Amino acid sequence: MSDVDIYLGDPGTKGEFFLKLVSRIDKGEYVVNKLVDRRGREAMFYRYKGVDFDIEDCILIKATIVEHREFKNDPYTYLNRVTVLDNKGSVTELAGVIRE
Repeated sequence: MSDVDIYLGDPGTKGEFFLKLVSRIDKGEYVVNKLVDRRGREAMFYRYKGVDFDIEDCILIKATIVEHREFKNDPYTYLNRVTVLDNKGSVTELAGVIRE
């Protein structure tokens, strides 16, 4: 399996990424945002600018890939300089709109 299959891209790459927030861990001094893309590749970042978002929300961000990391043998992409460009909401919210 290549790095492209595991990570969002190469370190130093700047781009836009469409991700879903799966968890947010508040450590007091900082918050860890853990996300996943449509292909199951995991990512995380600490700080961001832009619109707010909640767990299960799908967001479009502009960010820089800093490095590839592992936590408990699970690979993930560490992002910084994150700006949330758009919050598309969650699948649950969209389902509610369709039913109404």
